[in-house]
Amino acid sequence: MDRYKVLALNGMLLLLLSITLSLYLMYYVSPRVEIRRHFTMKINNEKKNLVIKSQHLNVKKLYYELSLKSVYPVQIILNFIDEDNKSIRMLLLKKKEGSDIINGMVSLSKAPTTIEISFIGTPGDIVNGTIIMRYSSVNMTTLTLLVFTNILLALLSIGLLIYSLQYYVMKRVGQIDTLTERIFNEVDKP
Repeated sequence: MDRYKVLALNGMLLLLLSITLSLYLMYYVSPRVEIRRHFTMKINNEKKNLVIKSQHLNVKKLYYELSLKSVYPVQIILNFIDEDNKSIRMLLLKKKEGSDIINGMVSLSKAPTTIEISFIGTPGDIVNGTIIMRYSSVNMTTLTLLVFTNILLALLSIGLLIYSLQYYVMKRVGQIDTLTERIFNEVDKP
């Protein structure tokens, strides 16, 4: 097998490996970690909170989805609290009567340790629902190493493909000199 064919094959394999690593990187940074809570709360005059505590929630970007069912309209307050028990950000969401799904994304200045969900509405109304919080769990050292490896693989594969294509074209056109041909042949000899 000619040397340029081996180089082209290696270049294609490295390019395929680089594309596979790119796909894995997209999965790695996607919001795939999920916190899911089902609840039933009766609304009365006092403030009722649903509290979600998580020590592992080390992210600043959260995707939320609230699936709620109630007879009357309800206001929902999502309060993101840090380790010092201070509010980082508060969201006010409104739900119509009946069933409703509310979803969105929130960017925070720092990672929350607790999420409080409060309901304000007609006293006596019962709210049934599910809250889903999605986020990505990324180790920055691992991410940096994977990105660097991906760039290196892509550059190496493109270099090998260009080199082998250039050699192939020059050989087919007949413009490769005999000295270069002899050097390649001597390397291939045992």
